[in-house]
Amino acid sequence: MPVTFTYDVTDLDNNDRSRIRSAFERFSWEHLGGSVFRYPRFDQQGAIEDWLNHVIPAVMFFRSFVLHRELTLTAFTLDCQSLSCFKANTVNAGVGPQPSEHLPLVEPTNVQMGEQNLRDWIDACTNGVP
Repeated sequence: MPVTFTYDVTDLDNNDRSRIRSAFERFSWEHLGGSVFRYPRFDQQGAIEDWLNHVIPAVMFFRSFVLHRELTLTAFTLDCQSLSCFKANTVNAGVGPQPSEHLPLVEPTNVQMGEQNLRDWIDACTNGVP
């Protein structure tokens, strides 16, 4: 079942909006229009949802971006009826957390958010664990 993420930020310029869109798309989300994203993309129906490597990092990026840019978030939703799983040494049982160099990022419709910048951010989150 898909996950839908929506947001409303009052002071977001087009450059910042493009960076958010680009980041979500790199994490395999589909942009449905405006500030609405869907995971998995329509062309990935039936795939096991990879929350550890696609959903959680995208939402965490959004959270970090809003705080870093000091944006005014007025609303957001994360709507899901979903299943994500991982069990080692089991066929078709999902994927465990991957280091940034192995994350299966995809090419977005715009490249406003650089792939290496996003991988560096993932590394910084990992390396920042106390």
